[in-house]
Amino acid sequence: MATHTKVLFAITKSNFGGAQRYVYDIARSLPEQFDPVVMLGGDGWLLSTLTQKGIKVVTVPALQRNVRLFSDLRAFFEIVKIIKLEKPDIVHLNSSKMGILGGAAARLIGVKRIIFTSHGWSFNEKRPGYQKKILWILQAITILLAHSTIAVSKDIRNHAPIKKNVVLIYNGIETPRFINKDAARATLTHLSRITSSTKIIGTIGELHKNKGHDILLHAISILKKRDVDTFLVIIGEGEERRRLQTVIERENLSDSAILLGHIDDAATLLKGMDIFVFPSRTEALGYALLEAGLAGASVIASNVGGIPEIVENQVSGILVQSEDPESLADAIELLLKNESHRASLGASLFKNTLEQFSQKSMIRNTVALYEPTPTIS
Repeated sequence: MATHTKVLFAITKSNFGGAQRYVYDIARSLPEQFDPVVMLGGDGWLLSTLTQKGIKVVTVPALQRNVRLFSDLRAFFEIVKIIKLEKPDIVHLNSSKMGILGGAAARLIGVKRIIFTSHGWSFNEKRPGYQKKILWILQAITILLAHSTIAVSKDIRNHAPIKKNVVLIYNGIETPRFINKDAARATLTHLSRITSSTKIIGTIGELHKNKGHDILLHAISILKKRDVDTFLVIIGEGEERRRLQTVIERENLSDSAILLGHIDDAATLLKGMDIFVFPSRTEALGYALLEAGLAGASVIASNVGGIPEIVENQVSGILVQSEDPESLADAIELLLKNESHRASLGASLFKNTLEQFSQKSMIRNTVALYEPTPTIS
């Protein structure tokens, strides 16, 4: 490779989320022969964090998540202009919209190496049938535009509309700097204004419908009716905040649940939770779940997407059917009653996460894919 290889990372949104975390982790961890630049739409966590780290960021003003024909056309030409100015050796695309717009722009200009990372297939989400067909076609085109496509889980690889040049590279993380259990618990009880003896159920993630926080709130409502003494802490911010707050008020859960919003380095608080719940409707391979694993947390999660590749049911956590608050409530209640089982599940999850999902492996395998003749397939 050349002494300095410019990699242009491209992603639609800048808000805090798994895809944004992925771009940040790779951009800041590349070997020194790489020169990373990030192209994105809008303000948010990724823009500010990359800027603080001294990584160059270029914004695409017209880029929006929702489909809007004229805005998308304007965004396409802005992307073309940026690629021409930056002259990257590699374009690494993330997110569905940036995949198709950025992929087409990069091919038009003749970028030598185009990588697309799928963090999930939009056509697998609950949508009208015609939308699914359109999205399937668009994401098939995205794979064809890219020289290689990274699937962050086996589930994503297996559901790819085209299997050619699709490579499995798991998300990986560094071990967060956890604070000890007592300090983490003290922080959570202070923020939530609860007693130190209350059992804390926690979750971390963007407040998006796919994350299933409303399902978890309904499970907490069921537990409250059973007189189970527990309190739910939801850490994260997003478009669903108002709707979730409405659920809390409607279900009379103000004394049983709280939305704490975004907390920097939220993973450091994981050891203070009695149970970590990941109630997603759809999930590629959640970073928060990996962090919970490295914290040795007792985990209950939905049996969807790439989650079973992290959590083995009744071995390293408990898997429940998605969108089933009754089953989720049952699992929480049973696990709260058995501290030794919680500890056993957490220890097993810690071992699996440490062995299978290291950030060093993710970076090494991704860099190998950047080669003109990739050494990973």
